[in-house]
Order: sequence, then C-alpha cells, then structure tokens
Amino acid sequence: MNRTALTKLPAFVTVLVAVSVVAALAEAVDFSGYLYDEGTEARFDVYTETQLLDVTFTYPATADFHVKVLGQTGKELGDFALAEGPVIQLKGGGKFTFVIYTESGGGAWTAFYER
Repeated sequence: MNRTALTKLPAFVTVLVAVSVVAALAEAVDFSGYLYDEGTEARFDVYTETQLLDVTFTYPATADFHVKVLGQTGKELGDFALAEGPVIQLKGGGKFTFVIYTESGGGAWTAFYER
C-alpha cells in the first residue's frame, strides 16, 4: 500500500506546479482614483478580447458609489449600485467605458481585473 501512495504523490505535485505556472501568467490590470462628494465622477476604458470579464471594485463602505457601463458607441449598457455587489461582469469583447460616480459620500476607489 505504501508503494501505491508514493507513486500517486508525484502526479499530485506535478498538477500543483502546473496550476501555479498558469496562475502566474495572468496579468492584473487596475485603475484607481478618489471621488470627493456627490456629483463627482471618474472614467476609464477597458479593452477586452475575451467573452467574459469580471471587473471588481473596492470603495468606502460609508459611501454610495455607482458605475455606469457604456458600450463602444457610447450607449449605456447598465448602471450599477456597488452596494448591491462589487463585481460587474462584461460579456463580449471590445471597448467598454466605466463611469464611477458617487450619490453620497466620497473616498478612494479601485477597479481591477485579470486578463
């Protein structure tokens, strides 16, 4: 029995090494800024060739931050309250413009994704 357990161990270790190599190939992209008070906004563009991309936001818990997502033609694709969830999922490739704004409060924000 010990021999069987020992022969399976190297395969398990090899899989872990392969996963680590794949994870190391991902590139993190991040944006950040500061919104001072109600009525302020910041914009940034995301260009993607992937069909599915999760963009994760952080922001002050005491503020009410929202994000509008615009498509390539400038058409609004959605308006999201970050209090309802910090992740916005993009579907389809191309250029997306994000407009982060505050309804109340202010503070530092970040947005990031891996490609």
